[in-house]
This record gives sequence, C-alpha cells and structure tokens, in this order.
Amino acid sequence: MPTQRSLKFYSDGLELDGVLFLPDDYREGQKMPGVVICHGFTQHKEIFSLAYGRSLSRHGFACLSFDYRGFGGSQGQRGRIIPWEQVADARNALTALSIQPEVDPVRLSLLGTSFGGAVVQQAGVDDLRVRAVAAFDGIGDGRRWLRGQRRQDEWLDFLDRLRQDRTKRALTGQSEYVDVSDINVYSAMSKEAHDERRRRYPEWQFMLPLETGEAVIEFAPENSLHRLAPRPILVVYDPNPRGHAGEEAHNIYARAAEPKQLVAIPAGERQYSHYAGQELEHWIKIVADFLMEHVS
Repeated sequence: MPTQRSLKFYSDGLELDGVLFLPDDYREGQKMPGVVICHGFTQHKEIFSLAYGRSLSRHGFACLSFDYRGFGGSQGQRGRIIPWEQVADARNALTALSIQPEVDPVRLSLLGTSFGGAVVQQAGVDDLRVRAVAAFDGIGDGRRWLRGQRRQDEWLDFLDRLRQDRTKRALTGQSEYVDVSDINVYSAMSKEAHDERRRRYPEWQFMLPLETGEAVIEFAPENSLHRLAPRPILVVYDPNPRGHAGEEAHNIYARAAEPKQLVAIPAGERQYSHYAGQELEHWIKIVADFLMEHVS
C-alpha cells in the first residue's frame, strides 16, 4: 500500500488540507515526479480524490490530494466556489508539493476531474512549472456547461436570479445560499449517484451561494488553452450521450494545441463506475503512462 501523510499549506492566507501519497517502494533520497489532484464541483478529497492519489502513486508519483478553500478540511467560506480562487489553490498546492523532499520540482503535473478538469486547464496555462495536464470529464466553458442543463425558459430564469443576487451582494455583501442542484442541475442519470453521495458523506457541502453560478458562467479556460503548448494535455471522458462529458471533452480537445490526446472510456452500466475497482485502475493507468512520458 502507498504511504501517506497529512500536508497542510496556505492559499491567500487560508489553511488548506491535503494528503500526500508516496509509492510503497519509495527509497529515501529518491526524487520522483509530483502530481496535484484537483477534485470536482462541491466535492472534498474523501469522496474520490484520495482514491485517485492512492492509485496514481502506485505508478511512481508523489500525489497531493487536497481540499479547495471552503470544502472538506480546508478553511474558507463554506461552499463558495470561485473558479479563479480554485486556480490559485491549485497553484499553491503545486508549490507545497514541489518543496517536499521526495519530489523533483521540475517534474510537476496536474490531474483534475469534473470541474477540477477546468481548474487544471487554467492552472496549467498560467503556471509554467506544470509539465503536463490531465483532465477527466472536465469542463471547458462554464456558461456552455450550465446552459446545457436547462431549457430556454429555465436558463433565462436562472440568469434573472443571478442578476437579483448580484444586486443583493452589492447592497448587503451577502449572496443567497441555494442547493447545489439549483446551480448544477442533476440529470436523471446522475441524480441517483448524487443522492447516494449525500447519504455516504453527510458532511458534504451541498449549499452554495448563487455568486458561484455567476462565477462559473464567466469561467472558460478552454479559451486560453492553446497557450499550454508545447506542454501536453490528456483529455479523458465518458462518451455516454446523456452526459455532458463528451461535448466538453471534444471542445477542450479542439481548443488545445499539440501535443494532445483524447481518450474515451465508457462508464458501463453505472455512472461514476470509473471511480472504483478495475475501471478506476484502468483510467489511472492511462493517466499515469501519459504523465510519466511527458515528465521524464
């Protein structure tokens, strides 16, 4: 089993909570490539990210799974998702990882899942320490993502709620907190998985400020993704036509410059089945091979 230890660091003055994973065959004095793992929308590291770090470390990486500000064990306003702040958290996680004695600071990469796949695109573009980026079921354009979940009338109603909340924030300094499904509308395919997650993780933060909806709409990392080159990106996605991942993946891939790679991995009968067992090990092996090739 990989070894692990707690790793806390700061981002904009807030203490963030992380776990560092090392291969079980790590030898003292060895310098290995490092990967920062960025979790998805409203998640915390215990839901999926720790499993990713544990699995990826078996392939010769030092992996840091951490909670963004406002989630899990990290400090910050609970549930407030501002994408550019999460980009800052990811870059500060890179710094914390790079100074660990087991890590080679010139062989750093990023792995992001779901909305974390959006964060790592922008962090990779902005931070030249990043040698490679992998995005799993990532988002390329927040407006397109949220717009695609709604009928036209629902979209206009949502925009009106955001305008009203913007006025409220200007007058009172406060944003209205709503259920996550008011912002990220669950499809029938994913609702069961999200309901199960609420039961399994009662501490999961599912109340978000409406300010988050506006911030996500304004975030489109694919627009600057061409600047990642000549550093590579791997785009992995579930091709199920009832999900968002296929459209987002193809848009991300189209916007990226070479070198780039696009891989479809069907989720099988149950959405999120990638996240455990053989499916997890399969896509983690694809990510590990890609990252190791480009950081070696």
